[in-house]
Amino acid sequence: CALESWLRLEEQGLVRRWRITLPRNPDTGRFGLGLNEGNEVTIPPAGSGLVMADVIIGCEGERLGSTRLVDQLLEHGEPTIELEARAEPDNHPTCTHM
Repeated sequence: CALESWLRLEEQGLVRRWRITLPRNPDTGRFGLGLNEGNEVTIPPAGSGLVMADVIIGCEGERLGSTRLVDQLLEHGEPTIELEARAEPDNHPTCTHM
């Protein structure tokens, strides 16, 4: 199982997983986060701790699985959002900016 593989890599200290809270920009209503179709970071928000190719794996305490974060955010009107991220090898297909 892919999840078990990631958990083993975390235990070995080869990948990291963490939670962050991003605020919306009051002027644009966006979080300043760019993602590709696989929820991989293409534009990290300044000061977030995210880097390119990190993967967003959870939103507001729920796993995203195959759901795109941009689709999840259509129903999220709060001024901040809590995300769970995981570092992953570099891979940059199509981009979406939120």
